[in-house]
Amino acid sequence: MSNQAQRKRIAHLVIALDNGGLENLVCRWTVHRNKRTPNSTCIICLDHTGELASDLNNTQVICVDAQRSRFPYDREAVRRIADICSKEKIQLIHSHNLVAHQYGALAARSKGIAHIQTLHGFNMHCRNIKERIRARIMGRLTPMHTAVSEKVGDFMQNFYSIPRSRIQVIANGVDPHHASEPEVINKIRSELSIPNDAVVLGSVGRLAHVKGWDIFLPVFAKLIQQHELGKAQPLHLVLVGDGPDRESIESQADELNISKHLHFAGFKNECGPYYDLFDIFLMPSRSEGLSVALLEAMAAGCPSIATAVGEHTKLLKESQSGTLLDASDASDWLEIISETINNQIALSEMGEKAKRYVEAHYTQEKTMSAFESLYNNLTN
Repeated sequence: MSNQAQRKRIAHLVIALDNGGLENLVCRWTVHRNKRTPNSTCIICLDHTGELASDLNNTQVICVDAQRSRFPYDREAVRRIADICSKEKIQLIHSHNLVAHQYGALAARSKGIAHIQTLHGFNMHCRNIKERIRARIMGRLTPMHTAVSEKVGDFMQNFYSIPRSRIQVIANGVDPHHASEPEVINKIRSELSIPNDAVVLGSVGRLAHVKGWDIFLPVFAKLIQQHELGKAQPLHLVLVGDGPDRESIESQADELNISKHLHFAGFKNECGPYYDLFDIFLMPSRSEGLSVALLEAMAAGCPSIATAVGEHTKLLKESQSGTLLDASDASDWLEIISETINNQIALSEMGEKAKRYVEAHYTQEKTMSAFESLYNNLTN
């Protein structure tokens, strides 16, 4: 990266820094950039700062307390964002997903500064006619959009009518994985009361409907029964993260009588040791863009089982590092997952392939270099 690119002062714009994939990614990008060039990057939150903000040392996080229920939008919040950009000498606003896009586009236009928007997924909750119109209007005010994958770029073009010439695909990337010491993994296993001989399935992410746990748990219950009947190693599932569906997941597990096999680790700033704990990474999502958690699991040498949504298909097929499930039909999940779990030789090979593939194609350095080039081009 050139020194000129590093000196650009940018502001990421998000709804809030609550625990979630997008929010964690923005925090990582900001920390990475501020390490290279101190005070080069700040974060502006529309609604509130959120729990992730407290861990952002040496990073400026500003909340504008937007009243987003105002129609058609909170004009005062746009003015506050514009004033912050003037005061902080911001040269470019980088907004994330549709709501932040609107406020970023309007504030940037009012101050005559550069603006880009990144779409991180398929925005299942933003497909009504009102949101589509908003996306199309704001798209005309935005010179460049980025998508985390080709499929998300196609979605932007086809659903939000963004010209493909104004969409650049910049894939998510992750830092190299550093293996945890055995005592660290053993401590986690002990804290969660997981038997030493258990096969551990695990996942990292927000506990929300889109993640598909309500579909997977009945399959998991049958898998447990199979293993118990065959006197095989016990199966345990570890969920790292939190979210609105935690109570419903717990209730469903109680109804299925599998609660002793399900463990909630809660939100963790550092998930590396958990990837090392997992024998298999699991992601039964209804929808995804390019999952950072899946990339991190692969970087840790974890074989994966995931639904064929978003970039999962490309990642696991090209790397030959996992098993794909049909997101629209769970009728054969039991057979597929059981076969995968029981093939220890294949799992070991998948893990090695996963690690090599991510190291070659999906690094944090590659992602940040692509954004720096774009920032520089738009602010010159």
